[in-house]
Amino acid sequence: MQAFDLGALGARAQMRVQHLSLGCVQWAQTPEAEELSRDLKRRGFRFVGPTIMYAVMQSVGMVDDHVASCW
Repeated sequence: MQAFDLGALGARAQMRVQHLSLGCVQWAQTPEAEELSRDLKRRGFRFVGPTIMYAVMQSVGMVDDHVASCW
């Protein structure tokens, strides 16, 4: 039996109700995010890939690349 992430399924369903798509989500990676990821992995951290590091950089205000059409 296959396991499903019910939280993600619910979130996706909610996006459909709001006529939004995952196309508005930018899966960005920058050289800075890749370097931060490599450094943290060398130090023993896990789940710190470049995409996650880019999201962290967005959340702390280092990067602001939101597209106006996604609002």
